[in-house]
Amino acid sequence: MQYREWGMEETILRKVAREMGAPLAYLGAVILAWFPAWAPGAGFTSWDWTDTVYPFYSISRDGFAASGALPFWNPYLYCGMPHMAAIANWALYPTELVAVALGLPGTLFYKLDILLHAWMAATGLYLFLRLEGRGRWGAFAGGLAYVAGGSFFTLASAGHMNWLRGLAWLPIILCAVRRAGVTGSFRLWALGGVCYAMPLLGSSMQFTVYVAPVLVFLVAAEGRPGLGKRMAGLALLFAVAAGIGAVAWVPATEYYLHSIRSDPTYGGWFATQWKLEWGDLVCFLAPNIYGVTGAGGYAGPHSFRSTNDYPGLLVLALAATGLFAGGTRGRRQWGILAAASVVLAMDIGIPGVGSLTSLPLMSNFRGGMRWLVFLHLALAVLAARGWEVLASREGRPRYAPAAALGAVSLAAFIVSVAPGGVGRAVCATEFGRWHTERHEVTEYGVAERAGSELSSVGVRAAGGALAAAALVSPAVPAAGAAVFALADAALDVFNANKPFLWLKSSTAVRPDPVADQVAAMEGTGPRESFRVASDEYLMTPNWRIERGIESVYGYHPLPLARYLHLYHVVERDMECAGTGILNAKYTVLAGPRPQVKRNAMALPRAFLGAALAPCSSPKEAWLRTGTTGCSPRTVPTDSAVSVGSAGRAFDTRGKVSLERSQDRFRIGVDSRGPSLLVVAEGWYPAWKAFVDGKRERIIRAYGAFMALELPPGRHGIELSYDSWTFKAGLLLACFSAVAVALAALPGRRREVAE
Repeated sequence: MQYREWGMEETILRKVAREMGAPLAYLGAVILAWFPAWAPGAGFTSWDWTDTVYPFYSISRDGFAASGALPFWNPYLYCGMPHMAAIANWALYPTELVAVALGLPGTLFYKLDILLHAWMAATGLYLFLRLEGRGRWGAFAGGLAYVAGGSFFTLASAGHMNWLRGLAWLPIILCAVRRAGVTGSFRLWALGGVCYAMPLLGSSMQFTVYVAPVLVFLVAAEGRPGLGKRMAGLALLFAVAAGIGAVAWVPATEYYLHSIRSDPTYGGWFATQWKLEWGDLVCFLAPNIYGVTGAGGYAGPHSFRSTNDYPGLLVLALAATGLFAGGTRGRRQWGILAAASVVLAMDIGIPGVGSLTSLPLMSNFRGGMRWLVFLHLALAVLAARGWEVLASREGRPRYAPAAALGAVSLAAFIVSVAPGGVGRAVCATEFGRWHTERHEVTEYGVAERAGSELSSVGVRAAGGALAAAALVSPAVPAAGAAVFALADAALDVFNANKPFLWLKSSTAVRPDPVADQVAAMEGTGPRESFRVASDEYLMTPNWRIERGIESVYGYHPLPLARYLHLYHVVERDMECAGTGILNAKYTVLAGPRPQVKRNAMALPRAFLGAALAPCSSPKEAWLRTGTTGCSPRTVPTDSAVSVGSAGRAFDTRGKVSLERSQDRFRIGVDSRGPSLLVVAEGWYPAWKAFVDGKRERIIRAYGAFMALELPPGRHGIELSYDSWTFKAGLLLACFSAVAVALAALPGRRREVAE
């Protein structure tokens, strides 16, 4: 019996050892692909990295270091906003929790995190393709095509870690679904649900919603025998994922309902931001034909499109071979997924798709282009099959990929000799005219860049043709042909994506004259909390989180509506009474030399109001704030107030003291008459107020802040952030995790026959 058990383990170990070559090779490939990032002091520096990823991570890390708990409230932007519930905050993701606990610098952590998830993505698809019956070389090629695709590169370089992590888990989910469908094991379905929950914990709600119909399609495409049981297993997978991920999506749903995206007026605009245009289709062959974002102008349909569509020329040829070569049941479903991804990315009004992308937490946010990640997945799976078709060196169509790539190369070189026609054609389009008029992109510049890109396409296509020919040629050793083809595919994609790898030294402090001036004006002594109001570009305040400066504005994918509107009321006049209500001690007029001024009208973070002015809605309340002659201590409110409060004159001569800690305010008020305490911090349902230990109702002031009616005398007030949605989500997540763990416990072992 012991011998049999040992023999079984030995067999498994041997199988694992034989498959270890691919994961190790992927690790080396990923390190080489992002080699500039591993230099000391280097880091990703595109806008989302510096304006959301690093600042939000620093809030979690520093808050945990100071108090031993993750912060639930972010006081630095929009006069305060939820932190853990915010969809751009990923603090609950497992690797984020580890990094926060260890106090790792953001630049170091995210470089390691990208390395881990790129390796997971490639290795996961390799294992899935092996389960699908692909050989080692074909599976290895598929994994490399997946992780080296333009979508993965672009998401990593742009700082969209939530989607990148989702792409890393997707092949692992597919492995669980594939094995569960074959074995009928509900434990495997539950395991797939645990993996599916990981992107949810990283606030990738959009990814999880998009993946759901893809999984349903792939499971249904397996055929009728056992379909009902597989669908039941898939329902279990979704339930487990929803349960474990509840700690993230339940509070995030509450947040979304208070955000600007819940307004259909804004949701429609965001939906069309990144949809695929007809002019983008050329980017599948020539990704930089319109130029490169941020490098001398761009003349294409959308400035983010530069490399996101490009899968690689050899990968395209291999995928076409895998799709049309015949045989192997299941290839059609991947072809359908690839075609459907392109159609969905174009957002051409397919019934049902609009309702999918308008679900809560989806908010139509750049929904179109996100479907392209499934195109890259489908192409990678088909490319693995195409590789094996060519490597078998049999059959009539084996020379077709080399011939097709050779034709592309020849055509690209011919057109690149006289690219003026391409430049004129681009500039004549609607998007070309827009860029020419607004961004000073000249026809000559467009033609010059188009010619350079077409020459590059010619070289890459020629290399792909040679690689495809080597795979089918009996004169070339199979191993040598495989290495050459893999190297060509990797260099092709890396060369096309190179302009999008924004890597700079992270040790150099970004010049911030505004922060320097504020620091000089404040001096080195103790100071009360205050904010800065600015007419700068909206993302600038996020940079200053590391400097400890709070702003009345900022950048977030889903800003809360009331804070945003309240600031828009006063930004037209930086010296109006509204900036005083916002606790803006300094105002900034942007320009080459920004001017920082003290705001004489600034009120403390907590002050006493003179009167309540009832309003019918938050909008009316914040609009009153920006009216001429507005008295900052007359507090408009849309909350129901007690009888007699509306016309009452409150005592404003009392003393107010404020002490702030993480997720909590302690305020002391001493007044002779009834008083109205106003706290210039964002109103949110999770705030709870206690006056002398007794729970009291919070009045919404100015449509966005908090206020309390107090009787005469001395009082101690505590405002604490206590989210019932987070508690409910955490309870559901713990229950789901325990249920899965109990279900996964092995039952009574079967006796081994003698």
